[in-house]
Amino acid sequence: MIGRMPILLGGVVVVLFLTGCTEEVSEIQSNLATISSKSQIVAKVNGVSIYKEEFENTLRHAQTTRMRPDGNLEDTDKSTLGQKILQKMIQDELLVQHARSQNISVTPSEIQLKFEQIKIQGGGEAAFIAFLEQRGLDRTSAATNLERNMIIERLTEKIRAAESVSEKEITTYYESHPEEFRTEGTVQLAHILFKKNEMNPDPVARAENLRKRIMAGLTFEEAAKKYSEDSATSQLGGVLGKIKKGEFLPQIEKAAFAISVGEISKPVESPLGIHLLRISQRTDGSLQGISEASTVIEKKLLDSRVRIRIQELADQLARDGSVELSGLF
Repeated sequence: MIGRMPILLGGVVVVLFLTGCTEEVSEIQSNLATISSKSQIVAKVNGVSIYKEEFENTLRHAQTTRMRPDGNLEDTDKSTLGQKILQKMIQDELLVQHARSQNISVTPSEIQLKFEQIKIQGGGEAAFIAFLEQRGLDRTSAATNLERNMIIERLTEKIRAAESVSEKEITTYYESHPEEFRTEGTVQLAHILFKKNEMNPDPVARAENLRKRIMAGLTFEEAAKKYSEDSATSQLGGVLGKIKKGEFLPQIEKAAFAISVGEISKPVESPLGIHLLRISQRTDGSLQGISEASTVIEKKLLDSRVRIRIQELADQLARDGSVELSGLF
């Protein structure tokens, strides 16, 4: 394609002088730009070219998915992200070439079936077309990408089938990561809030006084409806609902999990103000047994091991093969 460019350029000159047609010139220039973009090579992997257009489409999509609401990229800048994208494209090409050398392939009917599954999962034909346009793909290039992904998946499955996880490894992981298998307890919580302001300079005193009245017979629900300054919960009797650790203000959590069912807490301070707390129900946390957790642990360890094996294979293929970069980065 690159070698034929001078011939195309000569043809353009003839058209320019013979016709003078602005629309034709514009169309030819557009075609030339497309040909040029498609012809620019950013890397060669064992003689197979990775083109700039494909790279830029992939990079553009990656930027979109990593864009924060303020318009900036998450975690990384464009140059660093671009390098990672190109490295991934090179790695995928190495893996596809290796897989094909191992007689790993997919049939056109399998690709078509996968297409139909993607359409159904993605919301139908219109959503599928919109997805292709967003990625800068047509159906042919999308089918090619899908075929490559399926080939890499089958290579990954082959590598996974050769790996195993021992009972000892599962036990070791379980014992060293107890937090992953612990279910936090919950409490059904209600509160009465007193805010500190010019009209209420001493909310602690008000809270302590109301606590005495509740303990003397005033119900918590009545007190919340009449005195709580949390407009969202006061008319509900102060009910906040079921909470578990890590989901609420730490000062409130600590006090709520320290009191008994039906007990009224002493005044608790938080950034919102001063609270009286009451729990109506408590569920204790539990630790999942190793027999229940073993399947999850085995999958996690296998996934990690397969990722390492894939990376090791790609690195070895790069060392044994030929990877040429265009100096884009």
